[in-house]
Amino acid sequence: MVGVFVIGLSDGVPRSAASLTGIGFGLLTGALIALYTVWDAYAVTALALPPLLFDWANNAMRALMLSPYAVRQRSAVAEIWTRYRREVLAVALLSPLAYMLVLFAMRLAPVSMVAPARELSIVLAGLLAWRVLGEAQPGRRLTGAVVVLAGVVLLGIA
Repeated sequence: MVGVFVIGLSDGVPRSAASLTGIGFGLLTGALIALYTVWDAYAVTALALPPLLFDWANNAMRALMLSPYAVRQRSAVAEIWTRYRREVLAVALLSPLAYMLVLFAMRLAPVSMVAPARELSIVLAGLLAWRVLGEAQPGRRLTGAVVVLAGVVLLGIA
């Protein structure tokens, strides 16, 4: 967690209500990810649900829940599709693929090892934000990345 904060804070210190609110949303997101990660592991191990079926059911439910919004916002959805088709298709392919890999990994290794390794995406996102998006402070980002990586390694050998 320390590594994530090192990567995420603008210069190591929150200075505005917006950044504190962002951190709060980030913490809430982390808690929800932890909750559904444990549920995912339970579903594909204890309940022995096939990962492909589990992912399909998740996507079907998500589509049902979001359909009313998409219908109400159909012109905005059409514009996004027209302008960002390639990006939408990339996310539509890569996101489920990553999720499926995690589900299969949870069938092979304990969730206490898979979940932290999964969060290495935070490290990659922080580094990409610096290299691709030009965000500042590469030293802080690299330091945070090393701290997160060390935490994952320690959890893996513990």
